[in-house]
Amino acid sequence: MRSLRIIIILAIISVIAIFVGSAARSYYKFLKEPVSPIINAIPLEASVIVKTKNVFHFFEAINKSSLFDLLSTTEIFTTLNSYIDTITYNNPKLVKFLESNEVIFALAPSNADKMSMLIVTSIGKSSSGSINDHIKSVATSSEYSITKVDNRLYSITHKGVSSWYYLKQGVFALSNDSSLLINSFNSLVQDSSIATNESFNKLYNTGGKKVDANIILNTKILASSLVPHLSERLEEDTPFDQWTTFDLNIKKSEVLFGGFTFTMSKHAFIGQEPVAFDELSDYPQNTGMAISMSLSDQELYTSHYFKGDTIHVKGFDSSIDQPNKEIFNKKKHIAAWIGNSVSMIYTLDYFRGDKSGMMMMIRHSNIDSARAYLQPYLEPIEDSIFNMHFVSFPSKLWGSLFNIPGKLYCRFTGEHVIFSPNKIMLKAIESNKRISNSKEFKFEKEWSGGNSNVFVLIRPDIVGKWLLKSGSSPNTELVNFLKENSSIGMQYSAGNDLQYTLAWLIPKPQTITKKEAKKSDINNDASYGIGGKSESTSKTGSVNENGISKAKLDEPDDLITNNRNRQKTIDMKTGFSNIQIVNGKSKNNKLIAAIQSNDKINVHDHSGRKLWIYDAKAPIISKIAEIDFYRNGRTHYLISTKNKLHVIDQSGKEIKESPITLPKTAKSEISVFDYDNKNEYRVLYVGTDNRIYNITMQGVELPDWQKPEVSGQGIIEFYRTHGKDYLIFKSINGSVRIFDRRGKERIKVDKSLQLSEQTSLFANTTNSKGIFISVSDKGELIYIDAKGKISKSSFGNFSKNPWFTYTDFDSDGSMDFVFAEKEQIIAFNRLKEKIAAVNTKGKFGIPFVYSSSSQDVWIFARNNENNEITGFNNKGKIYKGPSIKSDSDPIIFNPGGSMREILVTTWDNKLILTELDGL
Repeated sequence: MRSLRIIIILAIISVIAIFVGSAARSYYKFLKEPVSPIINAIPLEASVIVKTKNVFHFFEAINKSSLFDLLSTTEIFTTLNSYIDTITYNNPKLVKFLESNEVIFALAPSNADKMSMLIVTSIGKSSSGSINDHIKSVATSSEYSITKVDNRLYSITHKGVSSWYYLKQGVFALSNDSSLLINSFNSLVQDSSIATNESFNKLYNTGGKKVDANIILNTKILASSLVPHLSERLEEDTPFDQWTTFDLNIKKSEVLFGGFTFTMSKHAFIGQEPVAFDELSDYPQNTGMAISMSLSDQELYTSHYFKGDTIHVKGFDSSIDQPNKEIFNKKKHIAAWIGNSVSMIYTLDYFRGDKSGMMMMIRHSNIDSARAYLQPYLEPIEDSIFNMHFVSFPSKLWGSLFNIPGKLYCRFTGEHVIFSPNKIMLKAIESNKRISNSKEFKFEKEWSGGNSNVFVLIRPDIVGKWLLKSGSSPNTELVNFLKENSSIGMQYSAGNDLQYTLAWLIPKPQTITKKEAKKSDINNDASYGIGGKSESTSKTGSVNENGISKAKLDEPDDLITNNRNRQKTIDMKTGFSNIQIVNGKSKNNKLIAAIQSNDKINVHDHSGRKLWIYDAKAPIISKIAEIDFYRNGRTHYLISTKNKLHVIDQSGKEIKESPITLPKTAKSEISVFDYDNKNEYRVLYVGTDNRIYNITMQGVELPDWQKPEVSGQGIIEFYRTHGKDYLIFKSINGSVRIFDRRGKERIKVDKSLQLSEQTSLFANTTNSKGIFISVSDKGELIYIDAKGKISKSSFGNFSKNPWFTYTDFDSDGSMDFVFAEKEQIIAFNRLKEKIAAVNTKGKFGIPFVYSSSSQDVWIFARNNENNEITGFNNKGKIYKGPSIKSDSDPIIFNPGGSMREILVTTWDNKLILTELDGL
């Protein structure tokens, strides 16, 4: 019996020993399992790598900036943002884990025309099993299903959408593309990752620490995704054939990059020292893309392309007026006049299909020397324009990037020798507006200062649309992302193995905040986020504490859709006093605001869905002004009754500081100005005592304001031109008064001057005849100079009080003159040449000028006799859409994205929204 007891005890001990031994062996293997750096999980085909120390801080910075709306149009970012939000709300354990570990996001081209995303982070010596169990428990509670695909991958599926992940060697990796994730797994276990690339390794650890993130780009792969037919040029004498790293700093309205480029290849910039860059201001305003090279040694650079000293070329003998053969000597013919900078510029016309819309600007040191040494190759043809017979001159010296096909014309200016295949563009070069007139210029100029060797400027909206239309890009998602910026720039400085590189994005300004974004994500079923909980939106109407009626949002009773014409009709019950387009929660989100005759504002989205109604309880006398009342980047709407200002938020609620009592009853509509773009608003209006009042947003009168007395009702406008500020009062009967910011008369205008009742003053940029330009009641063009002197110019015989606007109608960078009177609308350029016109039997109302998404400028107007809408563009094209009638003047707006432009009209107390084709 005792022996049996001993045997049983020994057996139990053996079992325990085996169990403990097995556990110890497993723990030993766990301790010995290698922990790889997370960069080892990034496969060689990755084109963009983003590394961040704290993923939550990184996304918070994005969501607080205008970069949010730029990225929120992409599926990848929407997915990631939902992941981050739902983790933040529901899983403190994962938050703590991710906050203590670096995260890498990698983009790689997929088989479809989009990018695939890989997310990698370290789990260190944490047990893969415990991490996996936690993921499974979170997913199961959130109605996600997890399936083991094979010995490598797990699949996460929710509502038919799948992602994949693996846990290996202390690395967690997740992707929306299973093939990319398999490549990542193989890179990790086979030591064949991107970390084996010498150029990449040189840059990977050079990034700054106190930044939002580090971005590393494989320029060659990225270019292949955007412009595959041009990407091979990156290997031809350029340093941009391998890797570039940037430190990423996200600001509210711009994205800044600073870093280095490293290449092991021989390129044309070896031996060049960075020199001062000063070409940006000289680009024409209609520049779509520009590349400038600033060279410390022109002879060294051109020797890469111009082999030897001389070459036989075509020339022109002006003594006999015949072409001839000439010998071009590089040192002799360019050394005496060549400057440091050479620029290649592609204009808006180029991206519209006119391949002659390009030019090359060469900065000269002496215009007389430039003319003398180039004279043997130039044939004078007209008005300072020459025919360049040595047509391969640009590419022979500066390479294929500067190849200009077809005929080559030349013009000399005070700073440059300019070559172009477009003779008309050269003739207008000095009179056309410069890029310094654009709203992006201030920021571009700030960041393009200093010394460099290469400067690249892209207006992505122009270039992106061209890429998508031409079908030359295999990656539409990436192009769509880039074209939502106002400006993209890069500056490169050679001289060392690691060459300094600076870049920036200026996203189109937006106002969405993170708080709003989260609310939007939750209300839209956060279906991408692990652990997300959806909340349905109520479909019942309600009335809030401010007496604002909240309409049914999902199924408006008053919306009728005509699918044949893609037209929507909203029954407003009563008439309208004004309709306008305002910004919603972002400046890409346009809303329709209809001020009704019953003192209410009805606000609809682009689909016609009613969002909210506001009742002012008194007649509204002004248009809606958009202000940032709290200076936090969020738009509020400002309206006025005769005695009060009302400030409304984006939900239709009046804020607690509103209404604001006016110091004097208003006689006509208010004007709102932010003189210095600091959100320090001034409200100006004419009171019932015929004096102009100038008050703050709190209703306080400015102490130094002179309260000038005027006659009649009118509109007040603000201009800053020629270095001074001007406040202009134009009465409804056409008289004009011009004041400074204190209300003192700055320019005394002859009282006999009567402007057309259907126009205002404009800052003159066409010539030096005057500071302001307008049209008289007789249809004459009027110039007003700084002393009040008036001069006139005639564009023909017009009826009394024609409508007039001053705009760049033909998109050539210079302003044009557009008139509407009785039966015609006609547009002239500055040379008084007719650009386009339309005629009708009847009389036109007030035209609406609109720049379409295809960069054409359109004019739509109503015939007041038969109520039909007519439209034509700057190329003479007549709109051929469905016949539309309206009892008010039309409005057009772009809802954004791929949606068509929408024409807003009215008929019989109904708001009509018509999608337009072909703009």
